Amino acid sequence: MKKSIIKGLFVALLISVFSLGITATGNAQSKNEKDAALELIISSTSRQLPMDYGNGMVNTKLVREGNYLVYYYVCDESKYDIDVMNTRIPSMKAQIKGDLNADGFLLEHLRSACKEAGCGIAYYYVGKKSGKIAKVLIPVSELK
Repeated sequence: MKKSIIKGLFVALLISVFSLGITATGNAQSKNEKDAALELIISSTSRQLPMDYGNGMVNTKLVREGNYLVYYYVCDESKYDIDVMNTRIPSMKAQIKGDLNADGFLLEHLRSACKEAGCGIAYYYVGKKSGKIAKVLIPVSELK
């Protein structure tokens, strides 16, 4: 989707990383340790939600569901047609995947935390009125 969404995500992550003093995920051994960095990202980012990007899209929730870290966006359906978005999932995925796999400390930290926890990244775009959902799933195997 729009770069402003990705940019907002990373601003929130940046604030979380620096406010909590995270420098690395470390070499975790147990499942709880492997999930610790990801859980910290979720809890610290969730404190800043909802995040309104001013473009008809609001990031309302960040949760772990199964093997995915899921970002929920509620969309103004006068600006975003969820049915059309569902037909464009492959191109949306390519755009998001490119942004997620770019270089940078915050992106590397996010990817590392997800890989440690065996967790991909998903974006769910939910129509505000209809409740319809367009899902973009990026499995952990596709993270750089």
